[in-house]
Amino acid sequence: MRNKNKFKPSIYLAGLLAVCVLLGAANRIMAEANYVAAFLQNGVGGRTTGMGDNYTAVATGSFGQLYNPAGLALAETPALGFQFDGTGGVISHNVLSGIMPLGPGALGALFNFYSYGDFTELDSSGQPTGKTLKPSDVLIDVGYGMSLGPKWRTGLNAGIFVEKLGEIEYSGVVIDLGGSFDPAPDWSLSAVLKNLGAKVDGYTLPSSLRMAGAFWTIQRRLLIDAELEMVFGSIAEFGMGAEYRAWDWLDIRTGFKVPLSGDQASSVEGIVLGLGFNLAQFGIDLTFMNRGDFGNEFGVAVEYYFNQPRVKPIAKATPKPTPTPYPKYVYKPEPKDRRMQGENREQAEYHYKAGQEYEKYGQTIDAIIEYKAALKLLPAFTRAQKALAKAKQKARSQVLEKEQMKTVKPAKKNASLQQLIRKYYNKGEKAYNIKDYTQAIKQLQLVLELTTQHRKATELLGKAKKALKTEMAALSAQASRASEKGDIVAEVDAYQKMLDLDPANKIAKGKLAAAKQRIPEEVDRLYKQGLNHYARQELRKALHAFESLLKLQPDHVKARDAVNNIKEKLVQTGQ
Repeated sequence: MRNKNKFKPSIYLAGLLAVCVLLGAANRIMAEANYVAAFLQNGVGGRTTGMGDNYTAVATGSFGQLYNPAGLALAETPALGFQFDGTGGVISHNVLSGIMPLGPGALGALFNFYSYGDFTELDSSGQPTGKTLKPSDVLIDVGYGMSLGPKWRTGLNAGIFVEKLGEIEYSGVVIDLGGSFDPAPDWSLSAVLKNLGAKVDGYTLPSSLRMAGAFWTIQRRLLIDAELEMVFGSIAEFGMGAEYRAWDWLDIRTGFKVPLSGDQASSVEGIVLGLGFNLAQFGIDLTFMNRGDFGNEFGVAVEYYFNQPRVKPIAKATPKPTPTPYPKYVYKPEPKDRRMQGENREQAEYHYKAGQEYEKYGQTIDAIIEYKAALKLLPAFTRAQKALAKAKQKARSQVLEKEQMKTVKPAKKNASLQQLIRKYYNKGEKAYNIKDYTQAIKQLQLVLELTTQHRKATELLGKAKKALKTEMAALSAQASRASEKGDIVAEVDAYQKMLDLDPANKIAKGKLAAAKQRIPEEVDRLYKQGLNHYARQELRKALHAFESLLKLQPDHVKARDAVNNIKEKLVQTGQ
């Protein structure tokens, strides 16, 4: 049965395009509004502007706060950023930003300053007055973002702006409210209400609604962000930005905007090119864009991350699992039975070949075990069925022939067979007592293949199967509860224990594989949780988070170092 809740990117993309068309058509009949503080619509940062300001669904890094405050929830370490951007040798744009993980989320602060150069004031007749005007814009913004679960985030910005136009000055409060949802590991959907605030001297702020979607592909080398922005009372605009990580140290970026209403509707504007250099904890971003009559715009931004590299290394391809080694006396199998289909075919053939080799060396019981293993994987394997029947008969005949050849008393004719039966029964009983039910079942079945009259073996086999079933059911329930709680550590542990009991359990194999796909996301969450507890001096909680992380990823160096440091502090403080 197909999962009805499976994420379907095509539905979201079709919905986004439909909204674009509807909002664009609606805005064509809207009157142009008179705005104050229009600079609030401009982007900040290097990576952000390099993608054409299409960054709402990503919103990470020290500059991401201004695009979507919900992105602050993803911050794992303190960071600082600085930007210088110049246009035509006159306009300059400087930004200073920072983020700090705090409590269940992270706090962000941003200082945004525009300078438009010096202008000579003119009177109503166009003559110079002798005064020099220095128009500028300033925004001081503080935001906080936090997670609402493994897939949801929200955030809020509150800022004060000042716009100076000669002797005229406007100031006010501006608010951003944003949210994000991750429907799948490589997808993110976001919506932001930007520049909300009261009118200033009868003028309206450039309030807008931004809706965006981003996805990562090619082993997360390629990032694409598509978004729609509707400035209330004005135009709707669609944009796309892309970033390709050529190497761990180099990102290549581009982006554009397309107005959906107004005089410039459907014309591409603002095409940007950008480069990002990732140098350990430092990042240097360069952007270039042609502003037409305003000249060329060139920007430089620098970021510094305090406790970790700026970017995570490019994910390596998952290596193929090492195939089960073949005994030195068994050739690699070549499937011949046309009815053998699926992923178990090769392993079933392997067990069948191994059984044949065991028979050549006179190890009939071992051959029986191999034939049974082949049939467990593929019950319709006719060659294994026939070989198993012959091997069982051969095992009985060999024991009886050996006994008949001996000149012993009649009471001891079946001594060798009885010893073999007793050997397997003892092994099965011992395995049952130590709760190794899989091994117990295997040994007791061998007993019943040699004789169907062994009452104790029959009873113990029934108990072993029942105990195995009960334990598997308990572990399955434990895994389900852990999955509902989002406890991936307990879920993986439960499925692994199920496979320890029954290595051929297909259901446990499938669910374990599905759970392991969520491990990278859970590792990031636990690491952030540990850092948050550590920052609040909640050492025991931080230790638990890092130790849970190491159960999922034992080679996580930072988590291992954190565990050692916390344990030392606990010893020093006597906790």
